[in-house]
Amino acid sequence: MIELKGLVRFGDWGGWHFVPQLLMIQSCKQAISSLCFSDNPRYSASLVDGSLLSNWLSLAPDIRIGSETLKQYGARIPFEFSLLDTQRPCGLRVHPDALKAQQGYDFENKRNTPYSIRLYKDGYSKPQLRLAISDSYLLVGFKDPLAALCELKRYKDLAPYVLVLEEYGIRGLLRYLIHQNPTEIESALCPLKAQYQDAFLQNELPKSEALYWFMALAKRYEEQARTVDWVLVALFLMNLIYLPKEQAVYISPGTLYADLFGQVLAVTNLSNNTLSTDGELTWQQTQQMVDALNVEHQEIMFLDKQDVAPVGQAYSIPNDHFSMQEFRLMPGQSLVTPMTDYPCYWLVLNGEVKVNSQLHYSLPGSVFYQKPNEINSIKAFSNSVIYRISQ
Repeated sequence: MIELKGLVRFGDWGGWHFVPQLLMIQSCKQAISSLCFSDNPRYSASLVDGSLLSNWLSLAPDIRIGSETLKQYGARIPFEFSLLDTQRPCGLRVHPDALKAQQGYDFENKRNTPYSIRLYKDGYSKPQLRLAISDSYLLVGFKDPLAALCELKRYKDLAPYVLVLEEYGIRGLLRYLIHQNPTEIESALCPLKAQYQDAFLQNELPKSEALYWFMALAKRYEEQARTVDWVLVALFLMNLIYLPKEQAVYISPGTLYADLFGQVLAVTNLSNNTLSTDGELTWQQTQQMVDALNVEHQEIMFLDKQDVAPVGQAYSIPNDHFSMQEFRLMPGQSLVTPMTDYPCYWLVLNGEVKVNSQLHYSLPGSVFYQKPNEINSIKAFSNSVIYRISQ
């Protein structure tokens, strides 16, 4: 196995402590939103000597990626993962399903759309798993129309949207919102923000209510001097999910979601298709984002674990793009890594371990890449939690 260094990503919604502590950085000048482990050349992880993982794999793909993976996916590892730290609500995101991804990719190819401004970077879907490392909050998918209606009716300032929802449903309301003049949205939402401003600042609103996250996102908009838009209304229509530590959820492609707060381990396949409201979108891009949503066929599943020999548990993930196992080791206990035809990543989330005959101890946040048909040994020197991410 080889040890890896993740790519640090910055974002104003990120944190100042979680990732720096993993990297043993004393201070940082920007909030860090994620630590990414991927072989994507655009944001590749690196080896400890600083060389890119993507370049290292390309030098001997038959050995370092494996013939089975090469046949199915080409010279790429078909999954990636990130450690996310969200301290303020992110914008909404959606990863289109396979059909819409291919249609969007073909359309942009015909128009010769430059890669840098494409919405559809490839023709693949992007299912994902999110495992809570700390207590976390997310918005995932849309409520039942009746429940969404009840949510809007709780606030008189949202009454104009109640009528549209009753008449045209959730997708119809979304289309109405993206066509609405931002000043009209601002006029509708200003009284609501003013009414609850003091309660929000004094921490008198519960995080279990959409109103809290509406206020938090509105505050972020104000700090960015950003125009109020449809997102602030849409979050009232969505499922607010609390993930306690160690709970995992599967989110199908085409499902709208947003990270609101907390640290999570996010696993996805190799697609680069992410349509996001972070940053200003053109009207056409917003329209494409709404078109990519599967309002009627969302799949949101809280995942159970099943025992696997000798000391692991596997998450029951309803796709064939990636899998994840958890191993808990006691001090002095060793794990012989399974030998398979496919590559995998190993993440040390908690504890202190040594891999094979290495001299130094690997601490929380350490990540290793295991080539196909390779066997290794991991020995724990404290209570340790380790994840194996593979096909």
